[in-house]
Amino acid sequence: MNELCEREERGILNELYQDVLYLLKDSDVLEIKEQIKDALKNISTTTTYVVIGEGQAGKTSLLKILFEDIIEIPEKMESDICEYRWGEQAAETLIEDGFQKKFFPVAQLQGLSIVDSKGIREMSPNTFHKMKELVGNSQVVFVVLDISNINSSKVWDVIEDNAQTNMIFFITKCDLVSEKELQVVIEKTQLYIHDAGISAKLFPVTTKESKKMSGIVPIDNVRTYIKESIIGQNPILSKQQDNIYQLDKILSEYKESLSLRQRQYRSDAKILQKINNAMDHYVINQQEMIDTLITKVTREINKDIENYQQEIISKMDPYKIKERFHCQEDFENYLNMVNDNYKKMMTDSINRKTIETMKECLHNLELVFQESVGYFNKREKILRLEDKFYGSMSQGRRKLIDETRNVSIEVIDFYKTLTEASEELFLQIWHAREEYERRINVGNSISKTGGLLSASGLGIALNLISKLSIPLITLISIIGFETIHHMAATIFESRAANKMKEATKKSITEFKQEVECIRKKMIEQITEQITELFSKELKFADNYFTEFRMSVNIDEQKLPELECKLEKAENLLNQIRRTETKEYVWIQNK
Repeated sequence: MNELCEREERGILNELYQDVLYLLKDSDVLEIKEQIKDALKNISTTTTYVVIGEGQAGKTSLLKILFEDIIEIPEKMESDICEYRWGEQAAETLIEDGFQKKFFPVAQLQGLSIVDSKGIREMSPNTFHKMKELVGNSQVVFVVLDISNINSSKVWDVIEDNAQTNMIFFITKCDLVSEKELQVVIEKTQLYIHDAGISAKLFPVTTKESKKMSGIVPIDNVRTYIKESIIGQNPILSKQQDNIYQLDKILSEYKESLSLRQRQYRSDAKILQKINNAMDHYVINQQEMIDTLITKVTREINKDIENYQQEIISKMDPYKIKERFHCQEDFENYLNMVNDNYKKMMTDSINRKTIETMKECLHNLELVFQESVGYFNKREKILRLEDKFYGSMSQGRRKLIDETRNVSIEVIDFYKTLTEASEELFLQIWHAREEYERRINVGNSISKTGGLLSASGLGIALNLISKLSIPLITLISIIGFETIHHMAATIFESRAANKMKEATKKSITEFKQEVECIRKKMIEQITEQITELFSKELKFADNYFTEFRMSVNIDEQKLPELECKLEKAENLLNQIRRTETKEYVWIQNK
């Protein structure tokens, strides 16, 4: 690899800084983060090589040899000055005032800028000014002098104005003169350099590899000199010495903080595991109670439907209908009355059984929350509030635990109130809570609202609804209004008794079919409503632990990655130490 383009330390440092930034992403050290971001910007600083000289002096040929196998530098330039840089894809800018940039997706060009130019006398005033600016801002200036024209006034004017810049002088086309003539030119050029107040190395070179003569310096020697004496073996590390030393301290301190965070996570994970186990056990028991409830309710529905059907059919004797009901409307009113009575009776029975089961479930939930309060009361506080990296996280965690604990205590009281309430009061409180939550959007954030009714909130909610019992479970009608109307119309439409008998028989058959459909729908509906009711309450209760659960789960996912990043960062730092040359040994001894 061309040693002028070796930038291994740039990649290592960039990776190291990126990893450390990731490690500190959720920490409190804003100042350190900014310091590392600045260091990242500094390692992206470009090393600029600028070549200057008269036309036909061999500038482009020299660059092609020095930076061989990197980019193709054309012999003929479209612009007066052309800068070659790395880019994600090949591209070039428009020529403006004789200046153009060209980008190449060549990895070795990263961190480099190579500036080629035409003869200095061929430049316009604007381009000449740009050239002087580039020379002043470059890290290395290659001054190329044709052996037949070493005293170009315009070239010397530019370099004398930038005498402090790192310069390397080249005498080209040395193969065109004798060794004696070459020696004379070398001595004369060195005198010019001295008189200009410039301290720089002079290399007589030739672009013809086959030509060997005394005094001509091989290009490999030139590259080695530039690397070791001009830009340094590790120019990026040279600029990053203080940052590297600080990183060593930061990673050492961070390692301790991360260890505390890991211990805190393990402690909190144990609490969460106990809460999850308690909730899982509750879910199993709850499902058994729900299944038992659905079985009881289904049995009750089947029994009540059978009684309802028998009562209706027993009254559908054609002769008794004629005796008891004067008109179709009377018969419809009777059917609707029986329908409503059975619906109310069945609804009351189902809700009574549902409330009994729900009270038992809520009592079991109360025990779950009592356990959780005990866990939070005994929680270890491992991560210190004054921790440099995670102090705010520790504070936030403790606040979250306190809020969850306080809400749990309120939940315990609320569930206890419901389990001890009468059926009527249970229904009032239950629906008051739902109405109150709907009004104030409880549940968006436990930490903001507490998720429960306060004493005043419960009073407001109770005033919003009727004090009559509102069922938890709502039944569809036993049979619908249209079915009742159709039955009555069919029976009373017939004038003769024999026709009325046939019509009644037909209506009973249709009635049984309708009741059977309703029975199936009712069981499906009740099963869905009961399941949804208890699932909703379980979700409502489990939501109180959501934020605590999220905080633990986040660390469960994040901590292993942070541990790997820390190990990788330490390895990269050790790798940087191994690449340091003698001039950076002080970092290890500091």
